[in-house]
Amino acid sequence: MAAEHFKVCPLCGALNVVENEECFVCSWHNEFDENPVVIEMKILDLMHECPDLLEAVSTLATPPKSSFKQRLASWWRKLFGRLDLRA
Repeated sequence: MAAEHFKVCPLCGALNVVENEECFVCSWHNEFDENPVVIEMKILDLMHECPDLLEAVSTLATPPKSSFKQRLASWWRKLFGRLDLRA
């Protein structure tokens, strides 16, 4: 999945998003390394260097769980319209 979104600059080794036409670090604007193994290694290196980034990414990837009351209200609204179940 990471290989679909990232590429690696062969000049400086920076991880870039695929939409970048040139490297955001060194301005390289030729072919990039799109090998999935290289991309995953760069991501792991980045996570090792910036552990807070891993926490931020995992927080974004995991949506907050709703309470039973919120889920019940959501289903009720879908079935019967709006209902305020706040206590």
